[in-house]
Parts: sequence; structure tokens; C-alpha cells
Amino acid sequence: LIIEAAERRMEILKYEALIEMLKILQSEGGYFEEQPVTICHH
Repeated sequence: LIIEAAERRMEILKYEALIEMLKILQSEGGYFEEQPVTICHH
């Protein structure tokens, strides 16, 4: 049970890190500048 909880926490941290990276990229007007609209509408 302890191992499963640790793995789940790692998954959550991975997703949070990805979201933070996406926010930074969007705020810098980089790679995702033209894509958020298409991502949001699908």
C-alpha cells in the first residue's frame, strides 16, 4: 500500500511538472502559441 501511494504521488508530480512547463512555454509565446485554441476545442 505504501509503495502504491508513492507511485501515485510520482504520477501526480509528473503531471504537475508537465502543466508547469506548458504554462511557462505559453507565457513565453513559444511552441504552443498557435496550438492552445485547437487543444482547447477538441
